[in-house]
This record gives sequence, C-alpha cells and structure tokens, in this order.
Amino acid sequence: MKRIPWASSLALVVLSSLGYAQDRPMVDLSLEEKRLAVVPEDARVQRNAVAFSPDGRTVAAVVVKSGREFLLLGDKKGAEFDEIMRLPVFSPDGRTVAYVARSGANMRVVVGEKKGELFDDIGTPVFCPDGKTVVYRAKQGRKQTIVIGEKKGELFDRVSHFIIGADTGTVAYAAEHRDAATRRGKAYLMLGESKS
Repeated sequence: MKRIPWASSLALVVLSSLGYAQDRPMVDLSLEEKRLAVVPEDARVQRNAVAFSPDGRTVAAVVVKSGREFLLLGDKKGAEFDEIMRLPVFSPDGRTVAYVARSGANMRVVVGEKKGELFDDIGTPVFCPDGKTVVYRAKQGRKQTIVIGEKKGELFDRVSHFIIGADTGTVAYAAEHRDAATRRGKAYLMLGESKS
C-alpha cells in the first residue's frame, strides 16, 4: 500500500480541531443519549431521511408505515403521502419544516402543516432568511416556474436555479421562452419578491 503524505496531515488537522492534537490529552467524548421521538408501532424510519433543526433540539424523520410515508417531527405525526421525496428542511429559526411530498403522480411542498399546490415535479425547497417564506422550482407539464411562498411565478420553457437575497424576500433567476417551431428563445433575468 502506498502512503500518501498529505492524507496524514489532513487527518491531523481534522483531529486537531476535535481536540486530538498529539501534544494534548485525549478529550472525553462520552455519549449522552436523549430520546427525541418514538416511532409508531409497525413503522420504520426511512434510510438517510433524518434532519436536525439548526439548534439540534428537534429531529424530523421520514417514516414508512403500511406503504405510506409521513414526517415525524419530534413525536408529532404529519399527513400521510405516497412518498416524501426529499430530506426535510428546517427554517433558520428551527420552528418550521418544509418538504416535498408525492400524491399519485403529482408533488407538492408542505410547509409546517400547510400543503402547497400540486405540480409534476418540484426541486428542494429553500427558506428565505426570514424563516417564513419558502422558495422552490416547479414543473407543470413542459413549463417551469419559481414559487415564492404561495405565489407561483410566470411559466417558462426553462428556469435556472434561483438565488435568494440577504434582504429575506428577493429572489433572482434566469428564465427562457422558446419558439417550438424555430427552437429560438428569448432569455429573461427575473426578480421576484415575497410579500409576507
């Protein structure tokens, strides 16, 4: 086996930040466990589908029972869906969770207990810094849009990824309309704003 010199240096840096530097005594990393939630009987937690709130006090987990999926937030059970499509996302203050759920062939974003509009496909929801507004990209038929809070933007043939401004409610993205016959398009730089 060939030794890679930088690998041991990298490991030392990482371990050093955990208190394992060679010139320091070992740090006691004893584990203190706390039960955060109880999974209902005859149910299981979906693999790789657990998220912690920013403060680490609340856990959200996708749970499967009898072929249906729901979000378990602490001990509180959410609505059942055919599938929860993506890892749950917490708001910056940790008070609200958002996720993408599938019912039949359609998807919706669920924010807290509020179910959003149905679409054919949805990207991962992202909270604005205010912790109240969720932004996501959605597909309806062959068209795409950006949804800010509960407001659906204009439908385009293509929508790029979006960026959220630090002012909490401004969203920028590029979009394009294409002529089906000529395959030529017109591009736009869009700016959306949350009114919440």
